[in-house]
Amino acid sequence: MWQALSMRDLPLLLLLIAGLFAGCDGSGSLTDDPEPATPTAPVEVTLATDDGLSLAGTYQAAVGADRGPGLLLLHQFEGDRADFDPIWDDLHAAGYTLLAIDFRSHGASDDASVNIQALPSDPDQLAHDVVAGLEYLEAQNFDVSDDLIGVLGLSVGGNMAIVANQKTHGGQASPWGAMAIATVSARLDRAEVLAADTSLTLRDGLYVAGADETIQAGEAVALEAITGGHREAMLVPGTSAHGAALIAQDEQVRQRLASWFSEVWGL
Repeated sequence: MWQALSMRDLPLLLLLIAGLFAGCDGSGSLTDDPEPATPTAPVEVTLATDDGLSLAGTYQAAVGADRGPGLLLLHQFEGDRADFDPIWDDLHAAGYTLLAIDFRSHGASDDASVNIQALPSDPDQLAHDVVAGLEYLEAQNFDVSDDLIGVLGLSVGGNMAIVANQKTHGGQASPWGAMAIATVSARLDRAEVLAADTSLTLRDGLYVAGADETIQAGEAVALEAITGGHREAMLVPGTSAHGAALIAQDEQVRQRLASWFSEVWGL
């Protein structure tokens, strides 16, 4: 049997009604709190180059990725994708989808058709690997936006990042898609050899080097001077650490690299 409500029950009834509306969206339907984004994990991938080699890589989508920024990570000469282990979590936590590859004749990738010592100066070798990496990221339509792809490279990998940026912003009929770059211990003179071009057109570049690494520090300043858009030379005082060693030892370098691309793209 239902019992009639008295006037003294009215405040309780109003509280109950208010509680119901507090759990409703604008349409009046009950809603739950949004579920947290599903975590992602690194996965091993294989890339095919246009000159017939297979490259090993590691790919990890950003948490909640929805056509966001993606980074191609290029290791230093005689290193491999593990060069990025010290900064991987920093980059991923900053919201980037990541792809690190092993260059040909490095890590678990196929051997090149030339001696490994020729790779840092041969314009027709590592270029195929970088194109394969950029194309892989561009194909991840649900994770990565084509206009938010950057390249982070160490030493020779940095030289190739510069080449990729030139091949993107240098007026090519088929631009590579490296919209912004960051390098550690790169060299302009070596990048010019790899690009087969001594008049580079660069845009949106961060160039990091140890201040005591005399050649690379000078090259970082020279690279900043010829870069359009966002540009910065970061010289780390008191160290001559090179490439992977510099990112491993210096937290400020890792933090700056992790913030650079989002800053450039206004994310």
